[in-house]
Amino acid sequence: MFENATVYSLTAESADINLKFSVALDAAVAVLGGEHTRESILSPTRLRRIVDARKLIMMYMLENTNVTTTRLGKLMKRDHATVIHNYRQARSLVASKDKEFINMYYVFKELIDQEFTEKKININYIGILCGRLEMLSDIVKRGQRIRYVAPNK
Repeated sequence: MFENATVYSLTAESADINLKFSVALDAAVAVLGGEHTRESILSPTRLRRIVDARKLIMMYMLENTNVTTTRLGKLMKRDHATVIHNYRQARSLVASKDKEFINMYYVFKELIDQEFTEKKININYIGILCGRLEMLSDIVKRGQRIRYVAPNK
């Protein structure tokens, strides 16, 4: 009797991890823009924006689920050491107040929060958020300073 309960909870937990990973992957694709797909994020490319999108997914999954680094590595088509390294790099970017990464994470998290609060994601809203990200990215590239203000929640 107890064995079945354990197996059931592991299965439910696994389904929750798969669902959150799928939503996080879709949010990362939306943040990157139209020319990118799920496959491009999971590919071995080293383009900065795609690598940052992977870091967003890994940071979100490790902080908001109880997924292991090994399991997340399999989902991301990487090994567990790469997951650990990318997580540390993402935390380092946040700690160093990297404006572009922080704003990218804010938009990414907003998309995920909307999905899990069962609001319909409006394609226009995604466009607005992604446009905001592009505008902030351009400001950072020009060397101008941005003051990050955390949203009130």
